Amino acid sequence: MLSRWLEWSGGDEDKYKEQLYDKGQGCWNGPERSTRVVVECGEETELVDATEPAKCEYRFVLRSPAACPDPATITDVHEEL
Repeated sequence: MLSRWLEWSGGDEDKYKEQLYDKGQGCWNGPERSTRVVVECGEETELVDATEPAKCEYRFVLRSPAACPDPATITDVHEEL
């Protein structure tokens, strides 16, 4: 098992843009596995990157329309031509 859900770990303004998982299966001669998932705005839900920046630490980048701002809440829209 890669890891178990821990928390949303993005910053104050982007809290839900990053997920943190820990307490995964132990690596041979290494730490327990952990995973960080970065969620970005995109037209389709897709995994766009998967890396292992350190031994048994995984990082995934996921794009999804669910991460895009709601157009109704965007106040910086200029509708004139």
